[in-house]
Amino acid sequence: SEACHQCRRRKLLLSYSDAKRPCSTCVRSHSHALAHAQEGSHLPPNPECTFDEVPDISTPNASPETPKNRHERLETRILELEALLKDKDDLIASFAGTSVNLPQSSISSSLATPHAPSFTVSVLASQGFNTPGAIGYVHPSILNDSSLVSGVFDGFIGGIPTDLGKRQIAILEPRLDIIVGVLFPRWPQHLPRPDLLRYIVDAFFAFHPHATRLFNMSNFLTSLSLPPDHPDFPSPTVLHAVCAVGSLYTVANRQQLGTSTSDFAEQQVMYAKNQIDKHLISGQKPLQCLQATVILSWYYWTHARWIELFVSTGQSLRIAIPLGLNLCPPFHALNTTAKSMSIIPTPLSFAEDETRRNVFWLAYTIDRQYSAGNGWAMSLDDNDIAQLLPLPRAKLDGGISISAEHRQWSHLHESYLVHPPELTDSFTLYIKVMLIISRIKNFNHRFRVMEHLGDPGSKSTRMNRWNEPDVRSTTTFSQLDDLVVSFRSSFSHEFKDSFVNNCVDPHLYTTHLALHASIILLHEPHSNAKSSICTSAMKILHAARGILELVYVVLSTNYDLGLLDLFCPFCWFLAGRVFGRFLKAARDAGSIQQIDTLQVELEFIRIALGKMGEKVPLSGEQKSVRFSAHCSRDMLLI
Repeated sequence: SEACHQCRRRKLLLSYSDAKRPCSTCVRSHSHALAHAQEGSHLPPNPECTFDEVPDISTPNASPETPKNRHERLETRILELEALLKDKDDLIASFAGTSVNLPQSSISSSLATPHAPSFTVSVLASQGFNTPGAIGYVHPSILNDSSLVSGVFDGFIGGIPTDLGKRQIAILEPRLDIIVGVLFPRWPQHLPRPDLLRYIVDAFFAFHPHATRLFNMSNFLTSLSLPPDHPDFPSPTVLHAVCAVGSLYTVANRQQLGTSTSDFAEQQVMYAKNQIDKHLISGQKPLQCLQATVILSWYYWTHARWIELFVSTGQSLRIAIPLGLNLCPPFHALNTTAKSMSIIPTPLSFAEDETRRNVFWLAYTIDRQYSAGNGWAMSLDDNDIAQLLPLPRAKLDGGISISAEHRQWSHLHESYLVHPPELTDSFTLYIKVMLIISRIKNFNHRFRVMEHLGDPGSKSTRMNRWNEPDVRSTTTFSQLDDLVVSFRSSFSHEFKDSFVNNCVDPHLYTTHLALHASIILLHEPHSNAKSSICTSAMKILHAARGILELVYVVLSTNYDLGLLDLFCPFCWFLAGRVFGRFLKAARDAGSIQQIDTLQVELEFIRIALGKMGEKVPLSGEQKSVRFSAHCSRDMLLI
């Protein structure tokens, strides 16, 4: 038992109170007060005797809670909350300053990229995300695989023990949800938690060859640190797409390639597509929708999802047209009823203007690269493009603007042959070679129609060995053939080699591969591998061995093949297809020496595709499926 409040106020010992309701001491005191009360004084009929107990509210006759009891109960609650806050501060202190290094193999590879940032990703201490709520989102598909749990957390939280199991994560989850809900009440529902999102974004910018061209990296990372309801915070549409592609470069991506749709990346793709559809219907954020569509195209191509890639590339260029990104002043339509070429406002800065231009060129290149491997029409005609070529990365980062009068246009022939140092870097050459690939594709795809229309450039001047008009004798074919040779010979010394000090420039490496591939695409339909005097056959064999030489060099380095441009495995595949054709011809002719050489060359292409296929499903697809469509099983040495 305990003394009542009145006895404690009078500092009576507990032994003086019998804990009755009211206690005997209060009854005696009240009786004494009534007996000696002065006239006119008003005393309560019953003694005042209260205890710490909270009355049972379920009892109908329970007396209401007194102010004193309520105050004491609130004080107790305050003490409990202070203890919880202290626990939170201890948790912050345990994680503050911890950082995560991106995988060493990938870092060493990314250092080979001139534009790739070399840094350690600070997950919890940077950008204000050093909070317990920023411990990160773990997708259910990862939690269901015990082999992935420690790897996921090792990848972005240095302070969590490596033996943290699923049960411990499950215990942490509810509390983290509460804290994140308090700290980030408007955080988009389907995005990962801030630290994991920042980790994936950093990996995307560090390792994807085109990320720093699709976005202004410094502005993007700055806006990512803003509150989620800030108008400059990145669009969730873009962030979902970045998560889908960026997760391919993270430690968390240890799942078997080709997992089910419950995979983290697949869910992010679904969320991105839903957001894109919603915004396009409402006409909101069209530029962000274009950027997200380009990223999704990369994702589809990485996973060899051809139909989705075809639709996505077409959609990206169709979005770019009303944004006016395919044209640049003073080129515009004669129709005076249209007030503007673009439905979006004029860019506010030089960096924003160049970023929009780069977004268009990236959408253009993936359409041309993908179309080079099929017989389908491309999504946008080159005659509808009059745009400036991109500036070097150094100019963009330095904010150095160059007027249109001193820059190069995509539709001018001299742009392929002249490369001013102040206007040229590896990405500029990369765009130029894709324009050449596009012209070759147009020639192959439209030749029969143009010939039927009587186009002078499609008129043959001689017959081939089948007594048919020789396409190689046409003016357009000769111009394209000369253009490929002249373009490569016009490179300055610094662009002759894409390998410097064991480092790889992915844009320049792809440019050199694409030059060889363009020769194959132009001459292969007219080549005869069985003829020793066929010039087209000799040219495509020489081009295939040029590609093989580039494969030899890149495999001799420690560069991560998964960081190369997605057009690279297609070029390797073209070389393998050429080797397969000549191997068949050598077997038919019984040439043992050529058979041995071509078998080794074909096998090395298969090895290269297999190594890249460990990181990029596309390469495995080209190795196992698309090869077999052009070469017999024994030619693949399986």
